[in-house]
Amino acid sequence: MPKFFFQISPNSLLSIWYCIICSLLQGWLIFLGFERYRLYTEIQWPTGSFPRLWLTIFISVLGACIPLIALFLVSSLIKVGNLANDNDKLGARPRRVIELVKGGKGQNAQRKRRKFSYRLCHCIRSIWTHGPPPAQSLHLLIALLQLFAHQTMLAQLYRYGFINSGDFLNSEFDFAFQRARQLATNLPMGETRLQSFKITSDELSASPLAPNLLPILMHARLFGIPLEFTNLLVALIAFSTTYPAVFWRASRAFSILFSIFLFVQSANIMWTYFGFSILFRIQETNFYGPRPVGIGLFILLI
Repeated sequence: MPKFFFQISPNSLLSIWYCIICSLLQGWLIFLGFERYRLYTEIQWPTGSFPRLWLTIFISVLGACIPLIALFLVSSLIKVGNLANDNDKLGARPRRVIELVKGGKGQNAQRKRRKFSYRLCHCIRSIWTHGPPPAQSLHLLIALLQLFAHQTMLAQLYRYGFINSGDFLNSEFDFAFQRARQLATNLPMGETRLQSFKITSDELSASPLAPNLLPILMHARLFGIPLEFTNLLVALIAFSTTYPAVFWRASRAFSILFSIFLFVQSANIMWTYFGFSILFRIQETNFYGPRPVGIGLFILLI
């Protein structure tokens, strides 16, 4: 059987700071998710309409993010043998982190290297070495899972009328067109509506849910952009710059073109998420909701 040797060494300073900042952000989002879960269980849902299935999916997806964050920590703090993850350049790596023992010299060693098991291990090591960076890939996966969990329960709030129907087609990109409005809703005062919910801050202060609801609604956005979406943007930027950097020494032109290609695909991922979030609200509200909302008027207004 072929043998692997793994040498543990710390990653670059940039990767360590990237790990610390993103881990704090993701930990805060997980905390917000559990606080939202407690809030959702305390909301007075319509009789017989408690979204038990979606709440289970919500908390399960958030729970799955915890071991992924642990893997993200490991792959960011130490070198794992992947060129992009370890900030190495193609053709300029000083030493291998993962080494496949060749088994010496002579005919016996050559026969071993011709075995299927050796070739399979060599193929796996090559794919791992030259594949996408594990840390940035895990960060992207965690960000998408957190956004999915957020949208599942947000659609239920639309479905049962907890959010104004006028915001039915809103998305995270609205801050670019309605920045003043988003900043106003981000700092609720007096009769200002909180995050499009059908409740004022004065009504909220007298509600028993006020201690739980107010911090969640006020700290879920950064300059009008949800933190979950901010996390996705950071993950896409990190992936689109880290992976092409591997080829910078071999071919700078290819590295730049590869980075542009990944940024275009990042835009596709964002627009796909926007489409999914809006279509999911339409499905939950118009097909399964007690009061379907006509979207023709909103499309005309757009």
